[in-house]
Amino acid sequence: VESGAESFARLEANAKRNGLSIRCERADVFDYLKTAGRDGKRYDLVILDPPSFTKGRSKLSEALRGYHDLHLRAGGLLEPGGLLATFS
Repeated sequence: VESGAESFARLEANAKRNGLSIRCERADVFDYLKTAGRDGKRYDLVILDPPSFTKGRSKLSEALRGYHDLHLRAGGLLEPGGLLATFS
């Protein structure tokens, strides 16, 4: 799931170049996770590369809520024994 047009194109191109058969969706990750959870989708592996939610200390509590929500929703889509990997 990728929201940016350029990043989405690179994602698809890199998967193809590496012979990977993956399904890419262009969407806002929070919207996708909410819908996927409601639809009962489950995954063995979820990889997150979250955006920077803040540039300074003044918005730190809001940023932490964003990271918490993102990881909570993503973790909720895992099959038992599934892996959640996050990078920044």
